[in-house]
Amino acid sequence: MKNRVFKISIISIVMILFYLLIIEGYSIGGCVFRNLLDIKCPACGLTRAFRLLINLDIINAIKFNFLAPIIFLFFLYLFICLIIDILFNKNLLEKIFIHIGKYYIYIIAVLIISMIINNIHPLV
Repeated sequence: MKNRVFKISIISIVMILFYLLIIEGYSIGGCVFRNLLDIKCPACGLTRAFRLLINLDIINAIKFNFLAPIIFLFFLYLFICLIIDILFNKNLLEKIFIHIGKYYIYIIAVLIISMIINNIHPLV
């Protein structure tokens, strides 16, 4: 029961943040990484890209951050798994994160490549 309440709390927070940041367009003060170091991080442009993806404008979303469609689909997949976890008392998220943990070095490499591409050849 305690685990289920925690998962429901996470879904509520995610839905509120998604609504405020993506749908309503509220800002949380910009990218700390960019403000401190004056370079784009791997996540720069994701909020704008997610807004475009919701409107099915995939080409322009890729211009803001070429990883946006992949990350958006991954977050959607995790959200669906979280709902399944709550409804059917499964532990899908734990299994997913354990599996992803095996490939952390590749994920870090992709993020570093993304940051380099965003800073060398900014699309927007």
